[in-house]
Amino acid sequence: MFNLSRYMLGTSGAAVSLVAPVYNVEISWMAQHGVMISLCCGAPIYGIIFNKLMRESAIPGLNALAA
Repeated sequence: MFNLSRYMLGTSGAAVSLVAPVYNVEISWMAQHGVMISLCCGAPIYGIIFNKLMRESAIPGLNALAA
């Protein structure tokens, strides 16, 4: 059951990574294509950085507990 869940989540994550940029390009103006794709591809990276910054600033002793 666990492996099936991991497979389904991985497949849906890959589908979103493929469909979202294509959809953004289809609905945006021609001059905005590069910006829309950059935002779509950069969003996970920005989310990881934001999450790391928020974890370090919110609870100072959290890193010592996680290690």
